[in-house]
Amino acid sequence: MSGNPSTQSAVLEAYLAKVAPEAAPVVRALHEAVVTADPNLSCAVKWNMDMFTVGDGWRVWVCGISPAKSSVALRFLYGVLLDDPLQVLRKGSSVLMTWDFPFSATVEAQSVGQYVREAVAKRDYYIAHTEEVTARAKARGV
Repeated sequence: MSGNPSTQSAVLEAYLAKVAPEAAPVVRALHEAVVTADPNLSCAVKWNMDMFTVGDGWRVWVCGISPAKSSVALRFLYGVLLDDPLQVLRKGSSVLMTWDFPFSATVEAQSVGQYVREAVAKRDYYIAHTEEVTARAKARGV
């Protein structure tokens, strides 16, 4: 799916139809923050997440949004490379890092956008150095 607004909107609406109503406002706010941060990202529902990537490179996606029981997760595939100035990212598996938003959260689009833009900027580095980044993350206990 391309990064055009009508496609992104259709993806979002289809995804929202499948999530719990209490999660929908945070999912919508996160989706809009990601799209605002980089309108050229492609969007699709993959692996039960509202996902974003550059072009059609789904194997190296930038971020994904997925609700849980009481929060919504904004996941960054290679989040270990992000600076995390707000100290909001929690460890995931391997190089994945997650920012959790309770259903009651107010999403600060500017802050989310900062993380998304950094993830997009570091994507090529991650692709070129995946094994090294993964090894460093494992050595740090991520």
